[in-house]
Amino acid sequence: MPSISFEYTYCSLPERFYQRIEPTRFPRPQLVRWNAALGAELGIDQAHWESDDLARVFSGAVLNPGAQPVAQAYSGHQFGQFNPNLGDGRALLLGEVRDLHGKLRDVHLKGSGATQFSRAGDGRATLSAVIREYLVSEAMHALGVPTSRSLAIILTGEEVWRDRSEPGAILVRVASSHVRVGTFEHFAARNDREALQILADYVIDRHHSDLPKDREGYLGLFERILDRQARLIARWMSLGFIHGVMNTDNTFVSGETLDYGPCAFMEGFKRNAVFSSIDHAGRYAYKNQPQIAQWNLGSLAGCFLSFVPGSESETTTHLEKLLIGFLPRYTGYYQEEMAKKTLVSNSAVTERLLDLMELHQADFTQVFRELGAVVMGESPRSGFWQQPDVVLWTQEWRKQVLTPSMKPEVVRQQLDRANPLFIPRNHLVERAIRAVVDHQNWNPFEELMSVLVAPFSLSVDREELGRPAQPEEQVHETFCNT
Repeated sequence: MPSISFEYTYCSLPERFYQRIEPTRFPRPQLVRWNAALGAELGIDQAHWESDDLARVFSGAVLNPGAQPVAQAYSGHQFGQFNPNLGDGRALLLGEVRDLHGKLRDVHLKGSGATQFSRAGDGRATLSAVIREYLVSEAMHALGVPTSRSLAIILTGEEVWRDRSEPGAILVRVASSHVRVGTFEHFAARNDREALQILADYVIDRHHSDLPKDREGYLGLFERILDRQARLIARWMSLGFIHGVMNTDNTFVSGETLDYGPCAFMEGFKRNAVFSSIDHAGRYAYKNQPQIAQWNLGSLAGCFLSFVPGSESETTTHLEKLLIGFLPRYTGYYQEEMAKKTLVSNSAVTERLLDLMELHQADFTQVFRELGAVVMGESPRSGFWQQPDVVLWTQEWRKQVLTPSMKPEVVRQQLDRANPLFIPRNHLVERAIRAVVDHQNWNPFEELMSVLVAPFSLSVDREELGRPAQPEEQVHETFCNT
């Protein structure tokens, strides 16, 4: 059997950062899906492996000599309430792999069994939850959103009970690292200044090796984390994405996103849209996401304040200035994203279009994709464009984008490159899940994946996968599945 050269840099940290853990030995691990493209990036060629061997390695059943799998410790604010004792309750860090570019990437097993952080949970994951995260995370990657990735789905051979019994599964997840805002909060809550500085040094080594490990370096690190969050939220807002659980334990300092349980891409545009079944107050509504990111960064700033050397008052002033500047920074990135989608730099034009979309409950993804047809003078599929107020907007917009030097064909190409045709619409994700879980039929999953990995390209034989849900197909809530 070939071997994988895992590294274990996180295990160089003190043991209060994690629990060393022996992975649960599941009875019949079976590899059912493998992400060949991601595997190739990590230097893992499926052709050199037996399927059963991949299943054993990536379920944790077979470990390399000297392997150090761990469950990571962290805390977090969940819906604004601080929980000091979270941690990997159903996951473990198997190790780290250097990709073909020499970049270190975590290999993480979600659904791998109970740990000391499980809090009476079973440590398992359902196949439905794993399929959902696989589809949405790979779609996000193809859409240009920094995100954790999905390498494989492994059946465990066990049944897992949530609201019903279904097959248990492991998601093999890959990320630049799994250090969270909640990791910093964990040690700040314990007044462990030494651990905070060690953690900051680790993040610098892992993600920002050009920064010094001193006062200026730590303040620079905070600004870079803040900047990556601003870019991340701007990108997913431009796609109509609602995360659903923007807790600090789900906020990676690397600027990647994770956790695709209660999340959704909006169809009918509504600024206060909420899809999470547990977000009763609308804390993480679509329109609130930039402010929540700022709130999360405020929690991180409190952690930095407790260990950055030098004058506390000067540090406070510096961090406050960065936090106050977050929303203007985010707005700049967001306007850049929206300008790509409309080819108009005047944000008032885009906001007027969004107002009209909300008024007429038009599909977010479909409207922006149809701009390419509109600029050509074609009649789009949706009735949105026939509304009198929309016709007026269209006339003004076309005057701005169709300049003498820009041919309509070129404008359309630019618009189509910026506006996806395919997203993981809730009803399609649910259809794929139900086909697998209820009928062991992977065809809908494969059909959906075929367009999600190329979301900007027209696939004539899959065109129906780009259409909004019919009223009877609409999914209004998504669930955590813990």
